[in-house]
Amino acid sequence: MVTTIIITVLTFLLLIISGVSKAVQDKVNFHFSESIFAKLNGYFWNPVYSSLNKWKDGIKKRGEKFFGSSTFFVGTTDAWHLFQTVRDVAFALAFFLLGGYSTWYIAIGGYVFSRIIFQIFFKNVFTKK
Repeated sequence: MVTTIIITVLTFLLLIISGVSKAVQDKVNFHFSESIFAKLNGYFWNPVYSSLNKWKDGIKKRGEKFFGSSTFFVGTTDAWHLFQTVRDVAFALAFFLLGGYSTWYIAIGGYVFSRIIFQIFFKNVFTKK
């Protein structure tokens, strides 16, 4: 009984973290100049400049700033991607808790699968010219 209550509370907390992370993403992306984030380090929080953090000297043609900076470690380069990572991980962990510990591979597998599908569409469909 106590375990069920703890799991339920943790699940709701993770879903709240996921929702707050999405709100931060949208605020940074669409209303940065009128947000509390405008007072923070512009090169991490400001979407106008933050994409430069992925590349050597801020220039895409020079390649990644560090291994994975434009793919699986992109969450370390700017606020939008950091909160995307937090959102996705919190959401996956919430489903892991809801499904029980015996289904950990479903939660992790589902998360990995969704990221792979995202990368395929993002790189090959949405960025085609």
